[in-house]
Amino acid sequence: MAIRAGDVDRPEIVAEIVRLADLYETALVAGDLDTVDSFFWNDPRALRFGIADGQYGFESIRNFRRGLARQTLPRSIERRAVTAFGCDCATVDIEFAYLDGSGSGRQSQIWVRTEAAGHGGWRIVRAHVSFRASGGVP
Repeated sequence: MAIRAGDVDRPEIVAEIVRLADLYETALVAGDLDTVDSFFWNDPRALRFGIADGQYGFESIRNFRRGLARQTLPRSIERRAVTAFGCDCATVDIEFAYLDGSGSGRQSQIWVRTEAAGHGGWRIVRAHVSFRASGGVP
C-alpha cells in the first residue's frame, strides 16, 4: 500500500516518536541498558552500525552495549529531523555534540510499530552512529 501525502508527518505520530526518541536518549546517556534494550526490535534482523562496529540481531546489539567499558558520554542534540510514514514507520536523525567538547556525530534510526508490549509497540529496527570529521567537514 502506498503512503499518501496526507499520511506523511501526521502530527500525532511525529509527537509520539519525538517523545520516545527523547526517552531513548535519556536512557542511553544515563547508561540504563535495560531501557535502551527495550527500544530495540527483539529480532535477529535488527541492525546497528556504530563508529567502528556493527551488530546484526538483537542479542548482538545487547551484548555489544553490555561489553562497553564506557557508555555514551553526555551529549546535546544539536539538530533533529523526524519523518513519519503513515502510523507505523518513522525515521529519526540527529546531530549531536559531546558536552565535554570531545567531538560530535550523527545518529540515524528507523522506528517501526510492532506488536511488542510497551512504547506503543514502537521499536528501533535499524540504527547507525557516526562521528563528524573535524574541521567542519560534513
